[in-house]
Formats: sequence, structure tokens, C-alpha cells
Amino acid sequence: GQYGALITVEIGVVSAHRRALARAQLMVPPSQQVLLVVDTGASHTLIDSGVMRSLGLQPTGSYPYHSTSSAGVAQRCDAYGVALAIGTASAGNLLRFDPVEVMANSFINHHYQGVLGRDILNQLYLAWRGPSQQLLMEYP
Repeated sequence: GQYGALITVEIGVVSAHRRALARAQLMVPPSQQVLLVVDTGASHTLIDSGVMRSLGLQPTGSYPYHSTSSAGVAQRCDAYGVALAIGTASAGNLLRFDPVEVMANSFINHHYQGVLGRDILNQLYLAWRGPSQQLLMEYP
């Protein structure tokens, strides 16, 4: 498509934190469905900062990050521990990463809410069917 390979993933609170919130009878923020562009040129997965805020997450650190749009200047991006799921259990194609560290950045003027980078892609087998614009992902 116009934006490349797009995939909807579910971003949520890490399972251990989710269980701790439930035990303390505190509200567990609902997971968010986000549209990401699959970017084999991105070393890390980046999710829109607004999604991280909606999950009530606190940064676990901050790292310099270079992108093609930063003109060679590293930006500081906050890192967050999240649960990330691709696919659905009901369809039998669930790929789950929990916990996984992602970085946050602003994607306000984009059609998508982040990029799925090599930190996750390197753990998967990928196949792109160009004529049908279909991306296949599975554990190796």
C-alpha cells in the first residue's frame, strides 16, 4: 500500500504488572490496538507517546535514537516495558512478546501510530507477497 507494510498490533501492560494491579484491586488499563508500519530499517520498535500515556506507563529509561527524519541528530526517546501481540489466539496465529521494551515517539502527522522494528522482527520469519500486499509473520 501507500504506506508500506502495515500491521495492527495490541499494546498493553506487561503481564506481571497486570497481575499486580489486579491483586491490589486497581484498574488495569485496557490494551490498545495500534497500526504500525513494518520497518526493517528501524533498529527498534517505536510507539506513539500518546499510546504509552493512555496505558498509564512510566518510562524505564531514555535512549538516543537516530531516524531518517532527524537529519543525523539523535533524539532522546523514552523506553517502556509493554506486552505486544501480533495476530489473534482465535485465528491460531498469535505472536506474543511479553515483556518487551519499546521506545516512544510522536507520530501525530502519520497514518500509523509507530514502527515495528528489527528488535521484534529479528525474532520472526517474514514473507512479503507483493502482488497481494500481504505480510506473513511466524515464529521460526
